Amino acid sequence: MKPMKPKNPFVFAALALLGLLPHIHADVVPNPLFSDNAVLQRDKKVPVWGAASEGEKVTVEFAGQKLETIAKDGKWKVELQPMPASAEPRSMTFTGNNTMTASNILVGEVWLCSGQSNMEWALKDTTNGPETVAAATDPQLRIMRLPHRASDEPQVTFDAKWNPCAPASVPDFSAVAYHFGRDLRKSLGVPVGLIGSYFGGTPAEAWTDQTTLAESPELKTILDAQARKEAEFDPVKMEETNKKNRADYEAALAKATAEGTNKPSRPVVLMPPKIDHRRPIGLYNGMIAPLQPYTVRGVIWYQGESNAGSPILYRKLFPAMITSWRQQWGQSDMPFLFVQIAPYKSMNPGIREAQLLTWKATPNTAMAVTTDVGNAEDIHPRDKEPVGLRLALAARALAYGEKLEYSGPEYDSMSVSGNRAVLRFKHTGGGLVAKDGDLRGFFIAGADGNFRPAKAEIKGDAVEVFSEDVPSPAAVRYGWANVPDVNLTNKEGLPASPFRTDVSDSFVFRTGITASGAVNLLEGGANGNRVLLAHGARWTGGGVEVDTADSTIAWHAYLTTSPDKFSFEPGRKYRISYDYTVKTIGIDYPFYHVFEGGSPDGKAPKFHEPWPAEPGSQGNKEFTVTATAPDARLVLGVKKGSIRIENLTVEKLAP
Repeated sequence: MKPMKPKNPFVFAALALLGLLPHIHADVVPNPLFSDNAVLQRDKKVPVWGAASEGEKVTVEFAGQKLETIAKDGKWKVELQPMPASAEPRSMTFTGNNTMTASNILVGEVWLCSGQSNMEWALKDTTNGPETVAAATDPQLRIMRLPHRASDEPQVTFDAKWNPCAPASVPDFSAVAYHFGRDLRKSLGVPVGLIGSYFGGTPAEAWTDQTTLAESPELKTILDAQARKEAEFDPVKMEETNKKNRADYEAALAKATAEGTNKPSRPVVLMPPKIDHRRPIGLYNGMIAPLQPYTVRGVIWYQGESNAGSPILYRKLFPAMITSWRQQWGQSDMPFLFVQIAPYKSMNPGIREAQLLTWKATPNTAMAVTTDVGNAEDIHPRDKEPVGLRLALAARALAYGEKLEYSGPEYDSMSVSGNRAVLRFKHTGGGLVAKDGDLRGFFIAGADGNFRPAKAEIKGDAVEVFSEDVPSPAAVRYGWANVPDVNLTNKEGLPASPFRTDVSDSFVFRTGITASGAVNLLEGGANGNRVLLAHGARWTGGGVEVDTADSTIAWHAYLTTSPDKFSFEPGRKYRISYDYTVKTIGIDYPFYHVFEGGSPDGKAPKFHEPWPAEPGSQGNKEFTVTATAPDARLVLGVKKGSIRIENLTVEKLAP
């Protein structure tokens, strides 16, 4: 950006950042989006805005268009008429009390790239990263990366700049976004601009605006939970927890290094809730609001890991966030393309289902499936190129109207023929394919809800699933695991999403903790249901961790009910599941779960199942029970052992 006839533009730019311009006589200052090397969206109106002194006349000139306006409340905005794509470097001039010029501006396609760490993952740190960086020499691919910033109020500006794609500018830029943009450049042949606004380890509610959360009864619970956190914050306890987590991590890291095993994940550092960048609305205000209403073609999104513990709430939160962004940009059908979470050892399959259901229910969205490029031991798989290319395929189809297959097979319906469940799919492309041998990853159940491994065969555009142990199929699941072993694709090589035919309304007990003497109360989900923790249980990083190895007292977690909000319905089936990580054991059967007031057949007063385990083992427990009393409760027990329990889920099945 070059000032002409400057009146100390650097001082005024700083004042603009502080929001002080309405009170002083100031130079015209455009938003940083309108700076050297920018890309403007083709074929759409393009708002241009910035700051100036009250009543100042502002003139904007670009590509033969000359627009004038008067600043009001220290702000100004004009709107360029639609322009065709152009790789000709042109200048945009801003004239008020001063004159400033932004140079080397192109017109083409602009995409916003957002999410958490897998979107943020740097190109230099991926598969073939150094070679890709060295070859990144396309001056018509432009990138901008916003700095991390959370705020309680919507911001209007930021400190960032556009850069042409070059080995010096791309190493730390999003690998997924880079591969997406590079492929669009090849297929469209026009300039492409990518705006990176991402922050690792952040939940979707941090990227959602205040109004969207406050006006939904289900989502308002997120704001309520934040208010409780702030009211109950204990800085001493926070520091003690962080200190212990650091010590535990360092011990685990030393052990893994000595044994040559996989290194542990770094612990989440707890922060005061009022300044935690993960707090609701913070990143929307700090990293999305300042971009509006810059004209973009669409959004690519890679996020969900930080919401994996609340997949049912995510079914509501994620599409609500998409809708709010579209409303804020004034584009009700703005393409929103997202990545389904990759396989990982502690990644609840429910989060993939929430993303699948969002895709099915939200128009003009697409989902890139990543079951074939995950890493069971690393939440950040390094092979990002296929992810970017699949997003680009979706963009070419949805945003640019190309007639091509952009998705893997999508489960559509199930019927029963004899002892076989017949599944039909959309997005079959050139036909269904079992990659590398017979179909894998299918499970089938009868009316008892007991899922068994199944055989599966492709029959035209359908898949027939069967097991000799299930004469009358009622439901099928595919890839329903933290790390699914699956291989159904179409001939285009795009994998099918995991799914289950028995999707149900669920509630998840995950959201918070309050202390009361020796017993802690976990308030769960949007329902207000409760988990009572006693005898040494503690809440750590989104799960329950229990150690009774040195105690003669068994630990129990009681899942109770709140009569005014929820009761188990007698005669109704419930599916209960949780993930576990075993640390130590002292007896043969140290772990068990009990459902008091229900059983598999609905007659016995109690269902009790002890189970053995090996130290270090991880997995998922799931069982189906029929409640026999409204005051039924779930009991998770540990005796002479230590275990971590996460993603405790109770699902109310259809009658």
